[in-house]
Amino acid sequence: MNQQKDKGLHFSGKQGSFLLLMVLLTVALIVGCEKKTYERVETTWPDGSPQMSRNYKTEEMKEAVFETHFYDSGSKRVAGPLKNEKRDGKWEAWYEDGTLWSVGYFTEGVENGTKTVYFENGKKYYEGPIKNDQRTGTWKFWDEEGKLVKEVNYDR
Repeated sequence: MNQQKDKGLHFSGKQGSFLLLMVLLTVALIVGCEKKTYERVETTWPDGSPQMSRNYKTEEMKEAVFETHFYDSGSKRVAGPLKNEKRDGKWEAWYEDGTLWSVGYFTEGVENGTKTVYFENGKKYYEGPIKNDQRTGTWKFWDEEGKLVKEVNYDR
């Protein structure tokens, strides 16, 4: 029978422990030296509960990338991403009890896309397309039980 010898490196004892320690220290050094890329800044209501928070990109805090506003009770009121200090992307708003109130989409501070608004019971109130902050196309309106009550075309 022909046996092949393993020609790989093998470490044991002090040599193996030292190598493991060096690898762990190198990883810890790399992770510890990474730059902080996001910083959260909050303003508060007089009672100390959060009023608004912003997440800033870069340690110089030059660009806010996400913003959240709160009711004085502490529950979320509105939140969404920012780009160049303007709303950009999906923004959501809530009733004070935490129920979703609305969803809208923004591009560089201008509302574009489907806007949906809900009743406090969670059912849709109205929905339709927005272009450059203006209602366009067909909008649908429902009652609190979820029954479609009217449609309005804003392009006419």
